[in-house]
Amino acid sequence: MKLNFKRSLLGFKPAAVRSEIYRLQHESDERVKFLHDELNRVTDQLMESEEMVSKLQARLHQLHAREHLIAELIINAEVTARKIVEQARAQAEDVVLNAETRRTEVIQEMEILYSRMDDFKREFRGLINHHLHCLDAYEVGGRVADTKLDLMAEVEATTH
Repeated sequence: MKLNFKRSLLGFKPAAVRSEIYRLQHESDERVKFLHDELNRVTDQLMESEEMVSKLQARLHQLHAREHLIAELIINAEVTARKIVEQARAQAEDVVLNAETRRTEVIQEMEILYSRMDDFKREFRGLINHHLHCLDAYEVGGRVADTKLDLMAEVEATTH
């Protein structure tokens, strides 16, 4: 910066020097005020940024806590799912075993019932044969009927 002061007898003119000093003082004050304002603005931005960083760190901490909780929940869900599957398999095996046992019991009951039915048929046929034999030897109107047809004819004749 080059200063253009006018010379006076013993140096520079004091009014010009004072004027320049006031001007430089004014420029310096303006510059200091600008820098002070800029410092305040940057300080405010820094505080806002620090506050935002603090909030973001708190949010990050919350998200990490949630992530940890979700991971625990997933692990617990997997363990619970395995237990449920194991219980379901055990119950299914029990159901199959019970069904097989019941099926075997039903088959045995059916075999007993078929055997009883065969016994009943045999006894009933024997009883029918016995009664047919007795009917063959039945006497109608003083004579012995030789066949079932004779017996039936005689019974029919006496009922009319």
